Amino acid sequence: HYTDFIDLIESNEYGYCSLIKAINRVLDKLDVYNTTHTRITGKPRRDQWRDVDNNALREAVVNAVVHNDYATNEVPPVFEIFSDRLVITSMGGLPISMTKDEFFKGISKPRNKVLMRVFKDMDLVEQLGSGMDRILSIYDRSIFEISDNYVRVSFKYNVRAAINGDKTAIKLDQKEAVIKYAEENVEFKAKEIQVLLNLKPTRTRDILASLCEENILEKHGIKKGTYYTKK
Repeated sequence: HYTDFIDLIESNEYGYCSLIKAINRVLDKLDVYNTTHTRITGKPRRDQWRDVDNNALREAVVNAVVHNDYATNEVPPVFEIFSDRLVITSMGGLPISMTKDEFFKGISKPRNKVLMRVFKDMDLVEQLGSGMDRILSIYDRSIFEISDNYVRVSFKYNVRAAINGDKTAIKLDQKEAVIKYAEENVEFKAKEIQVLLNLKPTRTRDILASLCEENILEKHGIKKGTYYTKK
């Protein structure tokens, strides 16, 4: 139940192309919006986490595409990005004769056997049934909503308080602004982002480092000669 639909940031359905291409597009898009947060702990290594566990998110996306009921509904899975959660909905409910208990135990009853085999050949699917184990090793069953017509998984973002106020999470709009700037400029320097977002140098470096770690940007050069490009 969504109490504030205005919180919806973006809703995307990728159609008119192969499912292999579509799922890679979806995974790439969600990876951009799955924000990496960083805080200073006073230790050599920084504490980092993402809004949604990356492995669980990937498994949920693959499951939605592979087990969607294309024959009956002719509707693809829906991927929605809200300001506080990420929601994935596949159509068709559970396969015939599958119980909720079997679903959560990872019992494999593929609705689309040929598609499952293709995904396995493309290394998008590993051992049958292992995806649910990965998701439930991080989240509990309450993230799932199961009806006769759809299966929905809602990942609420992992929010942690910053230690001693040293650092706040990298904001989504800041990340989007940098990505947009990178798309419009072949190469750019940190100073340009600092001016663009009106940030301190340290904060600017943290945002750029986060985007580099997520393989969205690439860093070139050293010291004053350092510049960035979009991958």
